[in-house]
Amino acid sequence: MKNIVLIELKRAFKNKTFFISVLLGIVIGTIEFVIEVLPLASKLDEYLSYNKPMNDISWLFSNWLGGHLTSIYSYVFFLLIPVIAILPFATSGFEDFKSGFAKNIVVRVDKRKYYFAKYFAVFITGGTAVILPVIYNLALSAVVLPSVLPQKNSSTFALYGIHVGTELFFNHPYVYIFMYLFLDFIFAGLIATVSLLVGLIAEHKFEVLFAPFIGYIFINSVCNLLGLTENSPVCFLRPGYGITDLKVVVLIGVTMFVITFCTYVLRGQKKDVI
Repeated sequence: MKNIVLIELKRAFKNKTFFISVLLGIVIGTIEFVIEVLPLASKLDEYLSYNKPMNDISWLFSNWLGGHLTSIYSYVFFLLIPVIAILPFATSGFEDFKSGFAKNIVVRVDKRKYYFAKYFAVFITGGTAVILPVIYNLALSAVVLPSVLPQKNSSTFALYGIHVGTELFFNHPYVYIFMYLFLDFIFAGLIATVSLLVGLIAEHKFEVLFAPFIGYIFINSVCNLLGLTENSPVCFLRPGYGITDLKVVVLIGVTMFVITFCTYVLRGQKKDVI
């Protein structure tokens, strides 16, 4: 089991589409930094020279990619999470069957081990591809903006009493952010594995690439129409937006895992590769 997992991880992280996916996220993060963060950083000297209170203006925690809720670049990045997560390796399951690579593998190892290794590699690379650009943007922003402790009475933050982890954010914002990024990693990985399911029945690669993204947009649209915006992953995956009902988020994550893992690993092994 260990060997096939390592093989799949090596294939995943050496895949050129992994670098393309991360680069796409970094480009968005860089644009957000240049257009939104740098102009704000240029005002820092002005605030210091006029001895203005630092909480008069929102600094790092409401202006980096995950915290700037009014930034179109932040919205676009979290809207494109399925694309960024799927590009690295999620189509490899479909490609392995079409190319005959899967046939060569399953004659050497147990089918279930191959499917588990594929699921694991797709999950890890999908989560990694999404998280790296976010951390990159946070690091860039932290270089030029002060990490002033967020003020509860500030109008620049969307988080308040009903949001999960509000007290943690206002007292230990970095801890809150990295705990949230772990949540984003999990969901990005799960979204990537959806493509594995599509690959079991798809006839063309573009179906594997776009089906999860279309589903993601559909869910976001339905949530907005029903007034349940906070339950849309486009919103609750943004650290600055926060989570109002943790049970709903956990339920969504567990459901996605059960469906993707059980269907792909446990039932997918019945797929004929010979």
